[in-house]
Amino acid sequence: MSEEQGTDSRGITNLDADELERLVRAHAGSMLATCNRLLACERSAADAVREAFLSTDMVQGSDTAEALDAAALRAALARLTPHEHNRETSTSVTPINDPLPAGLHDPVAEAVDWTNVSTRVVRTQIRKLPPRHRAVLILRDVECRCPAKIAAAMDIDPAEVTVLLHEARRALRELLVRASNAR
Repeated sequence: MSEEQGTDSRGITNLDADELERLVRAHAGSMLATCNRLLACERSAADAVREAFLSTDMVQGSDTAEALDAAALRAALARLTPHEHNRETSTSVTPINDPLPAGLHDPVAEAVDWTNVSTRVVRTQIRKLPPRHRAVLILRDVECRCPAKIAAAMDIDPAEVTVLLHEARRALRELLVRASNAR
């Protein structure tokens, strides 16, 4: 089998300028959007995308978009730590195992006007979640990725994705109730 028939494995640095430009134009935007959602820091997101392009082997005939997307996701997840660039975010993380207030167990008893909760408030509260929970919530509920792909990217069991997602949604609901009541 010749190299032209699909056995050629080349790093991104070995692509000619036209091939590289085509790949960047086709894939960098969606990769950057995903990394921005996860990291909430444009510089870190751009670094993650750059790392993804540099670390991905381009195998002719393979799904380049999927390989680049997975590499960007791994790079962004590696940057998720409690000591993130935004100090306000890292100091206001709510422990995920805190018990919920009694009112949250009875949705009818909690009269929150969800129509007044803005996108900015939701984003701010999502940033307060612990990094792994935030990643699972964003990847599942915003990026619409399947649990199996999230588990593979995070190197965890698919069942753990379900648990983390449940805990993240519960904690986010609590944070949003607190934010709504604080107004």
